[in-house]
Amino acid sequence: MRYTCSNTRKMSVFSTGIEIIGHIAATAAFVVLLVYINFYRRDLRRTTRQSTILYWLVSTASVVFGLLNVARLFHMMMRSTDSLAPWLDLLSEYPSVIALSLSIIMLIRLKVTLKQPKIKQKRILAVGAHPDDIEIACGATMAKFHDAGAVIWGLVMTRGERGGNGEVRPHEARDGAEFLGLDQIKILDLPDTRLNEHAAEVREAIEAAIRELDPDMIFTHSVHDLHQDHRTVYEATLQAARNCSTLLCYESPSVTHEFIPTFFVQ
Repeated sequence: MRYTCSNTRKMSVFSTGIEIIGHIAATAAFVVLLVYINFYRRDLRRTTRQSTILYWLVSTASVVFGLLNVARLFHMMMRSTDSLAPWLDLLSEYPSVIALSLSIIMLIRLKVTLKQPKIKQKRILAVGAHPDDIEIACGATMAKFHDAGAVIWGLVMTRGERGGNGEVRPHEARDGAEFLGLDQIKILDLPDTRLNEHAAEVREAIEAAIRELDPDMIFTHSVHDLHQDHRTVYEATLQAARNCSTLLCYESPSVTHEFIPTFFVQ
C-alpha cells in the first residue's frame, strides 16, 4: 500500500508540474501575441483584411486568456482548492488553446499577399507642395516601393495653412509618412498658395535633397495641374532634377484633362 501511495503521490506532483508549465507557456504565448500585434499594428492595417476588427479580437483574447492562465497559476501555486479553481481550469485550458489557434489562423488567412515589384531604383524622392499631396497622389506606390526595399524620402514645401490647420497638417503628414513607410519626410514653411514668389527657394530645397539622397527616381506634381503651387513645384523639380534619370509626375485631384498617364503601378 505504501508503494502504491508513493507512486500516486509522485504522479500527482508530476501532473501538477506539467500543468504549471502548460499555463506558463500559454501565458507567454498570449503575451508574445499581444506584443506582436501592437508592434506590427501599422503593417497589420496595410496588409491584412478586416485589420481593425482582427486587432481588437486578438488583443482582447490575448488579455483575457492570458489573465485567466495567470489566475490559474496563482491558484495552483497557492494550492487553493476553492470553488473558483474548477472554473479557472475549464476556461484557461481548452478555450485558451482554441483562442490562440484561431488568432494565429486569422492572422495568416486574412493577410493579403502582395506581389512585390522588382525595382532597380533603390532611392526615391517624393516632392509635394502641401501635406497630403504625396499621400493622395502616390501614397500606395510609395508603400509598395517601401515593401520592395526602397529608401524613400518625402519633401513638402508648405504647412498647408491655407487649406486647413497649419499646425495640425504637418503632424498628419508625418503620421502618413510613417504609415506608408517613408524613411524620412521634411516639411518646409514656405507660404501656402504663394510658392511662385519663392520659386528659387523651392528649387534649392529640392536640389539639397537630391544632393543628399542621390535618388534614382523622383515623384512630383505635373505641369497639367490647376493649382499654382503644384505647377511651381513641378517646374522647380524639373530644373533641380536635370541629372536624374527618372522623373515621374503623379496624378493629383487637381490635374487637368491634359494629364495622360503613361506609367502605372498596380
